[in-house]
Amino acid sequence: MVTTTGTSDGSDRRMTCAHGFADKRSYPKRSDAVQRGEHHARHKLTERQVVEIITALQDKDVSKRGLAKIFGVSQKTIQNISDGTAWAHVHRPTT
Repeated sequence: MVTTTGTSDGSDRRMTCAHGFADKRSYPKRSDAVQRGEHHARHKLTERQVVEIITALQDKDVSKRGLAKIFGVSQKTIQNISDGTAWAHVHRPTT
């Protein structure tokens, strides 16, 4: 497919699908641009706290509900940490 786009200087530029794909490859991948953990602007936990949560979950010291209250986050956040879907980049201590 070929499309024609007007430019600010009045000339037309022809663009093919191949140009679009080449342009797409020049941008950083989404995973490179995503801020994780403490670097995210809306984080509520630190990496140290996440390690404490993981350790408590492994030792079965306290319930997920109790951890959520202690750290001021939702039970779903604790569950996601437990599953490894949240804070997956944090090293998980072995038991």
